[in-house]
Amino acid sequence: MENVLLWSQYSNGCTLPESLCTCSSLITLDVKHCGFNNAVISWNSLKSIKLGHLMLTDDEMVKLLSGCPALETMELYSYTGFHRLAINSLKLKTLRLKDYVRMGGNGDDLEILAPYIQHLAISGEDLKCRLIDVSSVVNAKLIYSFACIKGIPSTYVEDCCRDYHQVVYTLVQDNFQKLCYATDLTIGTWFTQLDDFPIYNFCCNSELLDLAKEDNMDLLSGVSSVEFHNLKKVKIVISSDACWKDHVKRGFEKVTKLSEFLLLNAPVLENFVIIISKRRRCETCSMNCLSQHLSLLADKLLGCPRSSTNAAINFQE
Repeated sequence: MENVLLWSQYSNGCTLPESLCTCSSLITLDVKHCGFNNAVISWNSLKSIKLGHLMLTDDEMVKLLSGCPALETMELYSYTGFHRLAINSLKLKTLRLKDYVRMGGNGDDLEILAPYIQHLAISGEDLKCRLIDVSSVVNAKLIYSFACIKGIPSTYVEDCCRDYHQVVYTLVQDNFQKLCYATDLTIGTWFTQLDDFPIYNFCCNSELLDLAKEDNMDLLSGVSSVEFHNLKKVKIVISSDACWKDHVKRGFEKVTKLSEFLLLNAPVLENFVIIISKRRRCETCSMNCLSQHLSLLADKLLGCPRSSTNAAINFQE
């Protein structure tokens, strides 16, 4: 038995059979809606694992990783339960995480300690991800997003909003510094959305504008001295969900400052790409507001200083 695909048709899942949990010849495993139920894992030959729609505690995740000594690639999607992912294997080089499901509200941070991972991809909504050690990462794709605490009715407290966003700003700065050794970097809305949160009420926007007047609320204030000596390719993914007619004074400024910062602090940069999803007309203002502001952004970036003379700037849909 080399390759196994096991999907339960029931949303409440099933339990992996004991015979499978100790199959020494297993090389690839794709499991959906199936749990481990404290089973002893012994997959000595397993190189690739994909797990979806499951709940694992921190202890169960430790046991899973220790039972897969040859693992090279791990992919998790629609997962929950654990809050710390510690990977110490020298062989596991690729980690993909998608759609972490919050259970305990605002306290659900996901910490990642993976000093030997080289390829890291994290996506999903409403995720506070803390990179503890990803010092070997050369290819990083971080396209997850945060959600304002006011969008989480079960946890929202009026006095917590300011503190919440201050914590998120500090977290964003810290994560950005952890990626300074990467050669290929894709950045999503986690960096540029912090001043907007258009999905929720405007009270949050006004509070964030007050906070933004303070110097410590500048997303780049904590990373101004960081240089990306290895960075050759950058992609910034811009969401078109928000109306850019109103978004320009907040999220647009973040995109501009981030772009200028990277162009100035990446001496071997070759390709700088800004990616937008296709949208011809905004549902909010009934205009092509995104294209108008992208033209302004292009003019700014073409004229800004850069440390790499070979850096090419492109816009893609």
